Amino acid sequence: MDKACQELEDARKDGADKADVLQKKLDKSEQDAAALQNTIAQSEAALQTTKAQVAELQLQLGAVQNQKVKIVTDKKKYSVKAGKKAAIIAIASNGGKLTYKSKNKKIAKVGKRGKITGVKNGSTKIVISSGNAQITVKVTVK
Repeated sequence: MDKACQELEDARKDGADKADVLQKKLDKSEQDAAALQNTIAQSEAALQTTKAQVAELQLQLGAVQNQKVKIVTDKKKYSVKAGKKAAIIAIASNGGKLTYKSKNKKIAKVGKRGKITGVKNGSTKIVISSGNAQITVKVTVK
């Protein structure tokens, strides 16, 4: 009988040890789950903040895109001698790239940075553009 009691006691002890191990694993899993839920909540909060920032940037971008671009030059009329050069000083209100185009290249040419070269006597116009904005300046070659 002692042997049977001992075996029963050993089995109960072994079962209790296994139960303790399982309880520790369960506790660890619950802690991991709580930590994961906390991480998810933080991630969701960060996502909401990012979405709000993106929405604000989209509003700002829309406002910038809806602004009318203006081009300003130092003069509206330029005079240059044939074979000589003059520079157009211009800027776009949005800081955008400017393009220059002569209406009559036989009278005056213009470089990509606004440098006018007189070709022969006469007058023409130079169109300065940035995006959808453009202005015209008059060039007289003498």
